[in-house]
Amino acid sequence: MRVAILSKLSPGDGVVVYTRQLQAHLQAGGYAADIVYFSNAPAGSDEPGRPNTHALPYLVRSPGYTVPGPGSYRRLERLLRELGPDLIHAQLTTSPLDFMVPRLARELGVPAVATFHHGWDYRPTRFGLFGQFVSNAYAPALARYTRLIVFGSRLRRHFEARGVPAERIAVIPNGVDTAAYAPGPSELRLGGKLRITYMGRMTADKNIAPLVETFAASPHDDLILTLAGAGPLLSGLQARFAADRRIEWLGFVADEAVRKSLWRGSDVVVLPSPIEGLSLSLLEGMASGCMPVATDVGEHGDVLAGVGRVLDPLNIRRDLRAAWDWLAGNRNEVVGYGQAARQRVLEHYTSDRHWRALGELYANVLR
Repeated sequence: MRVAILSKLSPGDGVVVYTRQLQAHLQAGGYAADIVYFSNAPAGSDEPGRPNTHALPYLVRSPGYTVPGPGSYRRLERLLRELGPDLIHAQLTTSPLDFMVPRLARELGVPAVATFHHGWDYRPTRFGLFGQFVSNAYAPALARYTRLIVFGSRLRRHFEARGVPAERIAVIPNGVDTAAYAPGPSELRLGGKLRITYMGRMTADKNIAPLVETFAASPHDDLILTLAGAGPLLSGLQARFAADRRIEWLGFVADEAVRKSLWRGSDVVVLPSPIEGLSLSLLEGMASGCMPVATDVGEHGDVLAGVGRVLDPLNIRRDLRAAWDWLAGNRNEVVGYGQAARQRVLEHYTSDRHWRALGELYANVLR
């Protein structure tokens, strides 16, 4: 079997991480897997050092949207005819090409599966309303895919109400390797203090400014906030709060071994985003035994229920201030919440469960 994965390889985020994991998983199973992504590398060349990758030109690219370049659709069509995939799996990256894939798949006579990664929430926040707009705009195109993968029941109900046939929607939550991401010793473990870790993009759609500003205004010297990630807000926030020794700035952490050690050395994973799909970094932190402090946006409601502290995106500064006070005053309870969080991941969000469900879906559509 050969699978063509339509996705992106930069800028780094959860979609990129998942795309590489999917290719590696398929190849480990003896299948061929090609990634078709946006890049302005020379025509006909693969990304250096990455076999089985094929570039499409673009005009504008941002973390949230890509404008394809002239001839990108024809190049995609030509690439797919040359590769001859048995199945197309589109990791929807908010590009006009997402809407054209079902027609192209029908012309090639192969099934097309889509995974809706875009952040979403039902609340009337600025980002929540934008996420609703994007999902509503996508619904007619998603109804034309052979299967649509969503991460939970909230988004399934949302798309069913907007005309996507229920039998075409599959709920397959993200999963993490719970053997690799697990509690254990770490040189980053703090003695006598709680480490609160955020890992992700430093962008407005992650509520990074409220996170750092409320923490800096808190009086608690026994809390440490560690920020791992890069993005447009990093330099400005780091300059403003450089004097606060309770805040650690790691920048983008590319080494997976370092990320695992950081999670093992952390007590709390914090994610105050106004929109999400189903965050891999949240699941990695929880699998490592960290108590979650996060908004229940996207499909996080089921993930967080009863195992952590839920933040309201409509009152994010208020809830973050309250969270810092609670953590400082209830440190003995953090370990128990972390253990419950890992158990939640073991029961519902393991990579084994994810790949098994995806393999069954592939087999079903190929039949």
